[in-house]
Amino acid sequence: MVGQFHKNCDDRSVHNKEFRVSLSPIPLIAIRHMARHDILFLGQENSKKEWFLHYNLRFGHRFNNPDKISPSNQKLMELYLKAKERWKV
Repeated sequence: MVGQFHKNCDDRSVHNKEFRVSLSPIPLIAIRHMARHDILFLGQENSKKEWFLHYNLRFGHRFNNPDKISPSNQKLMELYLKAKERWKV
């Protein structure tokens, strides 16, 4: 995953729209491994099917048993199922 950070970036937190998560006094690009919570971004309009396919290969098995998903991860489950439906996977 790649993230941009600069003094004019208006990216907002998923959980707090008032918090501008990508502000930085100097321009930066962050590169990190994909994480389970990245499903937050993979169902959006600007996402791509190939991104979801990579996510599904890595994390899809964690969503195979909905009864064992903790309440704190229910939102991730909903987003996963929505993205899976969107991409017809």
